[in-house]
Amino acid sequence: MRAKLQSHLDDKIKGDIWENEILLTSARVVIARGLRTLYQARKLRIEEAERRAAHLRRYAAKTRVCLFVHQIWTVSWLRNKRSCNVASMKHELALFEANDRDVHLQYTAIFAAPIGKDLLKKELVAWRVGAQKRASQETLSVEESADPVVMRLRQCFLIFDLDGSGTLDLDEFQIMLSYLRGKKQQPKRGSVGGSKSAQQPPKLTTAQVRNLFAELDRDGNGGITCQEVESWWTKEHEQATLSASASSNFLSRGLDGLVFQSHGLLFWLLGRKQQLERKFVKKLMVRRAMEKAKREWLQLEIDREVAAGVSARVFRCCSCGRRFGLRRDLEDHVGYNCNSQDLVVDTFTLKKWVHEEEFRLLEDVNGDG
Repeated sequence: MRAKLQSHLDDKIKGDIWENEILLTSARVVIARGLRTLYQARKLRIEEAERRAAHLRRYAAKTRVCLFVHQIWTVSWLRNKRSCNVASMKHELALFEANDRDVHLQYTAIFAAPIGKDLLKKELVAWRVGAQKRASQETLSVEESADPVVMRLRQCFLIFDLDGSGTLDLDEFQIMLSYLRGKKQQPKRGSVGGSKSAQQPPKLTTAQVRNLFAELDRDGNGGITCQEVESWWTKEHEQATLSASASSNFLSRGLDGLVFQSHGLLFWLLGRKQQLERKFVKKLMVRRAMEKAKREWLQLEIDREVAAGVSARVFRCCSCGRRFGLRRDLEDHVGYNCNSQDLVVDTFTLKKWVHEEEFRLLEDVNGDG
């Protein structure tokens, strides 16, 4: 009996050992399969990540190449567009200048005829009536001064203030400069009658006249008052050296020739004021006709471009009529630069715009280089 129990116990122990070995072996197999599955999944993820990284690298390289090509194309397109814009503005400038020459020739022929003289007389009468009304509404208060030089300077200002508004506008200022340049020098006593007077100074350009006008117009309201002329003239004479500007020296010497001479010259100027008024009205009529012709031409050009549609790719400012080849340039101009309320075409301003566009092209070329 004892032997049977011992053998039964041994068999049971052996069976438990076999069961444990079987369980351990099966557990090892399951664990190995799980680890193999995890390893294969991780290997697949690594391979997929490598494929994605390679695809992203190829995509980034293609994108960089495309962006570089697009940048080159954009710069070339902008440069060509601005070049076309400069060429168009130069063409318009040439047309405007030809228009100005035609208007000058037309009015020269009109003023030479009797009908032109009658037209000028009627315009002069209407202008004098308006000038008298403005002079009655706006009285010029001039303080008494003991300095006779300042008094003569104020008398000169009143002579060239043709409309009696108390300020010199650009047209009156140009007439004053033209008189100072064309003023005949009185021959000195003892000089030969046939000898020529001193050589006349060179004629100022339009840019010099405008810069000199802006220099005297301290408040920037488009008119020069008598106080501004006095302060500028006093400052010029207080300087130890001559001004660096040729236009300032020209105006200072011209005013000195008027102010430091005798009263007879001022009386002679008062007698010539009607001639100055006639010259002013004639210039006003010609300028009005020039602006009208240029506005009509520009309005026709704007209507033609609007009718052409988007294919023309031309953008114009509705306030001043400036032409742009890019919409962003038009938006910058309207947002920051344009302060015009009426459509006024100025050849000098158009030339300045052409120079600005050419400088922008040069800046683009230097920036690319």
